[in-house]
Amino acid sequence: MSALQRLREQVEKERAQRRAAEEASRQQALQQFQEWVVETLGEDVLEEFQAEFEVVTGGTCARLAVTLHYCGHQQTFFAATPERLREQVVEWTERVDDREQERARERTEVRKEILSTLLQTEKYDLDHLSLLRYKAERCDLLGDPEVAAALNTAQKRLEEAVARAEEERRQAMEAEIAKLLGQLGSVQNWSEWRALRNRIDYSDPYIYSDSRIREALEEVRERLEAQDEERERRRLEAQAQAFYPFRYYRVHYGVVAFDDGERYLDIGYFGCLRPEPNEDGWWYPVDDYPVRVANLIKVERIEVREPDEMPCWCPRQDTEWGEILVPPAEAERL
Repeated sequence: MSALQRLREQVEKERAQRRAAEEASRQQALQQFQEWVVETLGEDVLEEFQAEFEVVTGGTCARLAVTLHYCGHQQTFFAATPERLREQVVEWTERVDDREQERARERTEVRKEILSTLLQTEKYDLDHLSLLRYKAERCDLLGDPEVAAALNTAQKRLEEAVARAEEERRQAMEAEIAKLLGQLGSVQNWSEWRALRNRIDYSDPYIYSDSRIREALEEVRERLEAQDEERERRRLEAQAQAFYPFRYYRVHYGVVAFDDGERYLDIGYFGCLRPEPNEDGWWYPVDDYPVRVANLIKVERIEVREPDEMPCWCPRQDTEWGEILVPPAEAERL
């Protein structure tokens, strides 16, 4: 064995001896402390308080301590003079008693509040019931048979009330849906459809998200679009029946004008049913007052051979399918 190994073994042996001596000293000090506490407080007090002795280490020092249990509370006391230890224990138990008395008063008040609210009135809702249940749990009243029965009965009563309210609401919504479906079935025009759609869009989510309502809206929209297409087809047929080819004239003229002192010729035109003015020199535009043309440029002949070629100034005629354009009665036929 080398000298280093012998040195290491010697150091380890000395360390073990020191640890054993420290542990023995600690146990001796703890035993002496326990005897001192028994002498100071009394053995019957320690048994009642379920005393636990220990050495509390913190940082570089160790302290002797006793932990006492009382009414569900515990407190650790450190070594002190006998008088001071007795004072600390008494003060602590008095504080515990005060807290327990306050807790008992609170428990009595909460129990009274719960039973009076749930058994004598029905002025509570789910939120209020949740608050009462929280108070009962905090005051350890959930094990009280009367309190537990009152809470459970109230919970059941509220759940039944909520279920009834939901069923009544569902029936009301179904009645409204049936009413709206009937109204949608009798819609005759876009104005009625838009009014009902706006009413549905701003209604209860139960209604506007209902598939029957959405399908009915779409069906009515498609029906109205089909009616519009049919009406337009009939209107075009009526316009085609009333149409005959005709001609009119576009009279182009020039007006001398000035802009910032510059002279220029402004050119315009108007439609007319005759290629010449009357004997007094008056032209009769189809959509304006009679005029005299000082600077005639040209007279253009326009032939209208299809209904969709008719100009917008042609006379309008009402039909059951809508308004149509018809050839002017004084127009020259082709």
